Amino acid sequence: MSQWPCIPSVVISLLTRLYLAVVRCVFRLLWVAWGPTKLLLPPIDDPALVQSARTLALWIRQRKRSTVSIIEAFRRRIEAVNPIINAVVDERFEAALREAREVDRRLDACTQEEREEIGRIQPLLGVPFTAKESVMVKGLSNAGGLVNRQGMKASRDAEVVGRLREAGAIPVAVTNVPELAIWVESYNLLNGRTVNPYDVSRTPGGSSGGEGALLTSCGTPLSVGTDIGGSIRIPAFLCGTFGHKPTSGWVSLDGTRPFRYVNENRKISVAGPLCRSVGDLVVFLESVAPRAAGLAANVTNTDIGSLNIWWMDGMESPWCRPTEPSLREALHDACRYLHQSFGATLRQDKLGQNGVLVVPVLPLVAPFHGELLYFWKDVNLALIFNVTEMPSTSVPLGLTKDGLPLGLQVVTTPGNDHLSLAVAAALEDKFGGWVSPSPVTV
Repeated sequence: MSQWPCIPSVVISLLTRLYLAVVRCVFRLLWVAWGPTKLLLPPIDDPALVQSARTLALWIRQRKRSTVSIIEAFRRRIEAVNPIINAVVDERFEAALREAREVDRRLDACTQEEREEIGRIQPLLGVPFTAKESVMVKGLSNAGGLVNRQGMKASRDAEVVGRLREAGAIPVAVTNVPELAIWVESYNLLNGRTVNPYDVSRTPGGSSGGEGALLTSCGTPLSVGTDIGGSIRIPAFLCGTFGHKPTSGWVSLDGTRPFRYVNENRKISVAGPLCRSVGDLVVFLESVAPRAAGLAANVTNTDIGSLNIWWMDGMESPWCRPTEPSLREALHDACRYLHQSFGATLRQDKLGQNGVLVVPVLPLVAPFHGELLYFWKDVNLALIFNVTEMPSTSVPLGLTKDGLPLGLQVVTTPGNDHLSLAVAAALEDKFGGWVSPSPVTV
């Protein structure tokens, strides 16, 4: 008699797996008809393109590279990759170059000591950045992917964009989002579909998918995203970059939606960065979030060995997709490294104020375009941490044997963003972080 209650769960699990296998088979067959999908992006031939935002700012201050040359390098890269990935939907290259010339004139008139002081006040001076199209950048498209808003331009900057400008950064473009920025794939009838640079048959995620695709393609060093159900962490994971969903309220949401279909005071929605290094996540947050003051020092001073590390393979429900073996193995490797190298304690009780939770972002590596529509429960691993208002860092962990990004997210309690970022930095050092989807010839 005691075995009977188990049968429904087993049946549900089998039916779920059968359904998912059929869906995957159908999508794979559809894309086989299109021919090769791993189309290499043009090679990276300028060393500036693979540098962190912090390094670019340092080069500019030290006059190793002019701001104009940096902006031009990213302009050329966008023009080279965008016909393939379809990420950028509007740009301000000429205005950015005018602003770059002003930065160069200003710095050329300063002594080295004065430049160092400028760097303390404006740590991102001269660094280009991009934002998802639903985030207001004055003069650029702000249609939210809607056909009936075609041609609508932002009348002002979102506060997060304004704060980046105050830190010296220069906006160059806005990128594709799903309609209303409320789905996890970046496709709409106005601007079409953005593809994953690692495999054009796969989605880069959403709603910050345009940012994820452009960032990993080296079309931008710094990306502005928003996250209401994984919209930073999912594109970061699928595109092999870092992304951080900060503590609710740290980064202003003012101007980050084309209209207020979501109350900007709702704590489940946040704005935050996607970057190719943890250090850039930190400098972004310190630049735009007053409550992130001292974050870099807190990250550096975090003792990984003193942390409690919780981990979870997946949702462990017959109604949910089981996490793919490659992702489970990557997660286990990460937890093993934190335990063996730092002495961090692996636990299964309350998270507390000195712990992190290591968990997948999605239970599968980069899905085919449209595949997530047929099993939306796959986003639960990301969405749950919006509902609980917990900060989380998406961390890349290399590539699968098929060349698709692996990764996980590190979750912590509100206000303790430095803990997840410190663990992410440790994993970056061990597993190498971002891996270029295109050849690097410099």
